[in-house]
Order: sequence, then structure tokens, then C-alpha cells
Amino acid sequence: MATYDSQKRANNEYRKRNVRSFNLKFYPGDADILEWFEDQPNKAHYLKELIRRDMEATK
Repeated sequence: MATYDSQKRANNEYRKRNVRSFNLKFYPGDADILEWFEDQPNKAHYLKELIRRDMEATK
């Protein structure tokens, strides 16, 4: 099924209004953390679960 220009525009507008992204940098001193993170199959899910666990622990 082809995605029409109008649908692409609507998707882009939705993302602009509702989706947030963040940039995470690893420096050479963080090599062990980077290696661990790269081994995670779903990085977004992994980070979200870490945050949720932390939120639950601080309640």
C-alpha cells in the first residue's frame, strides 16, 4: 500500500507535536556502558524500563 503525500505530511505533523527525542553521548570513559547498551536488542525499550523501575523505586 502506497503512502500518499498527504499521509506523510499528517504523520510528520503528528510527530512534531507529540514525539520527543533525546541525544545520548558516550565518551571514551563510558566504554563499558556503551558496550552494554549496544548489546541491548531494543534500546528504547531498555531505557524506558530503566526509567520506569527508577520511578517505581522512588515512590
